[in-house]
Amino acid sequence: MDPTSVPPSPPDDLREVAGPAPMLASFARVLAHRPGAPGPNTSVRPTGLHAPAWRPRTDLVQRYADVVGSGAALPLTFPAVVVTQLYRDLLGGADLPVNGMGLVHVATTLWASDSLPATSPWQVSAWVERARHTRSGLEIDLGARCAANDASWTSRMVVLARAPAARGAEATGSPDLPDHGDDWGVRAVLDAPADAGRRYAEVSGDYNPIHLHPATARLFGFARAIAHGWWVLPRALALLGADESPRRGERYLEVAYVRPVMLPSRVSVLGRVEDETTAFVARRDDGKPHFGGRLTRC
Repeated sequence: MDPTSVPPSPPDDLREVAGPAPMLASFARVLAHRPGAPGPNTSVRPTGLHAPAWRPRTDLVQRYADVVGSGAALPLTFPAVVVTQLYRDLLGGADLPVNGMGLVHVATTLWASDSLPATSPWQVSAWVERARHTRSGLEIDLGARCAANDASWTSRMVVLARAPAARGAEATGSPDLPDHGDDWGVRAVLDAPADAGRRYAEVSGDYNPIHLHPATARLFGFARAIAHGWWVLPRALALLGADESPRRGERYLEVAYVRPVMLPSRVSVLGRVEDETTAFVARRDDGKPHFGGRLTRC
């Protein structure tokens, strides 16, 4: 993928809502939604939600910046907080053929133009785009857009339902990792403590059990809890000192998650700046990658 790619557009028939549903009610619907394991013919129907005037709370922005360690006035990934809550409402609906609990975040692409205002209402949309049968299971593309004034933030998040019966030969929606060998200009250590998933959940409202505790993660096939993709990404950008706030102009970001960051753990984050692009990768001690991607100023 490249910075000149076109951001996704929402379907025409989004259902209008005032904002995300109350957390307990939303989670209750997700828990009650049990469509069974995806199979070889499982597909999705484009559907989504639209909140025409969601206003971010200033204290939420600051709490988010604190938990991911960002010094940006509005971190590039902050809109994912409200978008993820709308996704949760979608995953509790009857139209989705997967259980929302246990889904794994495998990739994200972002397009950001100028800086969204931290105090004015946003128009927020979240929708389901398509599904594919890959060798790892059923991947689903989730689109989102936040807009206010002349600023916009658009994302495509790929999530995976690890279902053997849904495996197929379609190509993954995850981008390739950058590879500079040992030629990286910036090196840092990302410390992921045992409570990172719970601390992020308290801010974001995303209480996916695979991120919270070893006991709940084991219910979905993980030996320990894993760090949230929306936490490790902004944490890595902050450690690298990346210019993530599009005050004027545009930012394009793509990231692929290859191996989960287990909690607790420490991983190496490597970065390299070329022209307007910061490439980055997070590695284990043996050199195998956890995640990586590119942030480009357009």
